[in-house]
Amino acid sequence: FYYFQYISANLFGSVAPPVFAYPDLLFSILTVPLLFVFLKLFFKSSTALLVTALYATNFVVIQFSRFAWNPNSIPFWTLLIFFALLRAADEKRQTKRYIWVLLVAIGWAVVGQLHFVALAAVPAVIFFFLLWTGKWKNFGWKEAALVFFVMVLLFAPVILSDVKLKGDNIKQFMWAFKYKPKEHGLAANLAADVTMHANYYAQILTTYISPTGKASLAAGAALVLFGLTYIFVSLKKETDESRKIFLKLIFSWAAVSYLVLIPFAFQIKPRFLFFEIFVPFIFVGFGIEWLLNGKKWKKMATAAVIAAVAGLVCLNTEATLAWFGKFGSGDDFKVWGGRHPFVQYPKEITVSDNQKVADYVETKWLESNRAKLYFYGNLELRNPPIYILETKNPGIDYSYFSYRTKDFSGRYFSITTAEGGFESLPKQYRPKFDMVENKIFPKLAVQELNLKELQPKLSEEESLKAPKAPSKPGKNIENKIKKSDRVLWGDLF
Repeated sequence: FYYFQYISANLFGSVAPPVFAYPDLLFSILTVPLLFVFLKLFFKSSTALLVTALYATNFVVIQFSRFAWNPNSIPFWTLLIFFALLRAADEKRQTKRYIWVLLVAIGWAVVGQLHFVALAAVPAVIFFFLLWTGKWKNFGWKEAALVFFVMVLLFAPVILSDVKLKGDNIKQFMWAFKYKPKEHGLAANLAADVTMHANYYAQILTTYISPTGKASLAAGAALVLFGLTYIFVSLKKETDESRKIFLKLIFSWAAVSYLVLIPFAFQIKPRFLFFEIFVPFIFVGFGIEWLLNGKKWKKMATAAVIAAVAGLVCLNTEATLAWFGKFGSGDDFKVWGGRHPFVQYPKEITVSDNQKVADYVETKWLESNRAKLYFYGNLELRNPPIYILETKNPGIDYSYFSYRTKDFSGRYFSITTAEGGFESLPKQYRPKFDMVENKIFPKLAVQELNLKELQPKLSEEESLKAPKAPSKPGKNIENKIKKSDRVLWGDLF
């Protein structure tokens, strides 16, 4: 993820925030034609085009294509892996098979570093697919050596980092799978996984989730049941080997996606589904193909398909227009029918909002003859404006203040949402400061603070400190794993 951003910054000669989003935007755009080509391996051109249109206009997909975040490129690389895998499994010419295997290895190495779910799920899908289809027999030691070489080469930064940090990444990865499932029983996780998948499939496709969750749950469950039934019925009837392996891949993909998320069933977010984001669209494609292949009521089925696809496109387009339109108008995000489309960031803070905060702090900094700055605030609220400020003023002296900070020559700022204020500071911090100004912007606010000359005495400090929250069962292991700083090449060489 960082290398993609590094390349983008060099190509555009800029480290402005939008530049770092360009790689995610590029891969999101490339996903659209790649999906059409992938679908053509099984579907008719008309069906492939309709399903691709549903994906290209999808509200959730569009949201995540427009900002920089490591999970956002998962759909492209996952689709590339499985497209190349299907082609490699069917390829008779050895030279071309090497090319497809190379693409599988590159995609696997990249997507495995974008999110831990993909890191665990991709090899599982490949393993079950090759085992089920028997296609593993088509590959020899040369292909295996090629995959191994590419994986080691592209995972070299991860491997070297873990060597330097004595297995820190691996410990974090294993901790997630080992201890998070203990928060709920297996039966509860299985049921929650089914519920979350069904609801999210329905919400992703339609931008709607019912207030009680029952209607969307029923719709999503019906879609999954239909998709799986279609796969197994078609496998019995299908005579074309390439179409059969396509169906087996889709089942392997869907099954592994469900299984790998069982431990995190109560924490599932749409980004966890990026690895499988195409599955509900492909299930819809099965429905379209089934309706259009019917011998009776041909015209009625065609009209129903076109109307359904047009309806979904309209719902998603309306949500997208309302979403981006509100950034300019500042109005509340409202869609037709009072639907509840998934919104990644309810705070809806943009670069321009952060720029206003950075400009305000810069003015105060210049007024104070470039004194050292101290900041406090939620990570997502604090760091973006500081980044903009530092980009414009390289070498600016700043830090984050803690309870023990007592630099009377510095300038202190707390960054909150527009609804926040002095009360957003932890209780034990407030007696240390006077508030000079609470500058409120449309989305954010900055509290300029003044460090009191008379600080709380030691006895008062102890009484003001917030009590430690009791540790949760099974969570004590988390304290033993310290999150380390990133390792740079300069630390190694």
